[in-house]
Amino acid sequence: MKKQIPRQKVLKILGDYGCYFLSLIYIAEQIAKKRFNAEKEFLRAKKAKSVDEECTVLNPDEILFHLTGRVCVTRKESKEYTAQEGEYEVLAFKDKFTHFVVGNCKPLVENGQENVVYDPLGEAATVKNGAVESKRIIKVQ
Repeated sequence: MKKQIPRQKVLKILGDYGCYFLSLIYIAEQIAKKRFNAEKEFLRAKKAKSVDEECTVLNPDEILFHLTGRVCVTRKESKEYTAQEGEYEVLAFKDKFTHFVVGNCKPLVENGQENVVYDPLGEAATVKNGAVESKRIIKVQ
């Protein structure tokens, strides 16, 4: 029998390292118009090798396809890029750490704090004290 990861450990991983993954879940919820269980989806994505042990996203396109049934193409862009129609954006904030949040797809306002529509931590210190370093753009095909 395969040993399961204890629930508390999964939730800690998601809380400590899952900001990009949780941002993808949020975007998938907007596309699919339904809610997903992040804990269950993390374990599935880990098994599919779309995330690693610490929830580092290895294959965002596979995660989004699984959740939405839609082909999505993800690419990294500079902070100056403005998302086009049919695109979503994940902002990478940098301070002492890097933290990912969902952006509003509009040109950045100063450090980008006002562009945040979803922060997995609620009000992360990295967003408050840092600035947008880059963007992950998701194009729904």
